[in-house]
Amino acid sequence: MKYHELVAAIKEKYEPVDADFIGEHVSCQFNVTGEAEGAFYIDIYEGKAHVMPYEYFDRDVLFFLPTDVMIEVAFGRTDLISAIGDGWIGLEGRPDKVRKLKEFIDRVCAQEKTTEANAPGDAGVEKNEATEDKPAASGAEEAVETDRPEKAAAEDKPAASGEQETSKRHGQGDE
Repeated sequence: MKYHELVAAIKEKYEPVDADFIGEHVSCQFNVTGEAEGAFYIDIYEGKAHVMPYEYFDRDVLFFLPTDVMIEVAFGRTDLISAIGDGWIGLEGRPDKVRKLKEFIDRVCAQEKTTEANAPGDAGVEKNEATEDKPAASGAEEAVETDRPEKAAAEDKPAASGEQETSKRHGQGDE
């Protein structure tokens, strides 16, 4: 997946969702490494989310993460706070704004599941266990499929070189 495809997929998923419940301005920049390397931001204000392919200098939070983790968090496959706690995401900024972003991501993903559950034509259709957790892919989601193993397997994975470089950039050194 290329950078512009990642930003377009997140923009398509996040911008239509009503963000009035957040109740404050939240600006988060994502510095993505790997296949879709680049910076973009999600800015939530006046009840709307705005996703733009630029740096945001007056941001509340700056995240550092690899492409596969960005995809998993953005599309609800991995919890934002868990990914931070597990060391998959580095960040600088305000913890209260991280929690607000998590609330928004959770709402986006829950709304998508509700919409799918209430989709016309699903009445009486029995779901297969293998596909129950995997929603039907839209054009945007087909582009964001990842080969990253499930979270339980990921816990055994050593830190990727990109993550080590991120720690060094922030003066944390080798730990």
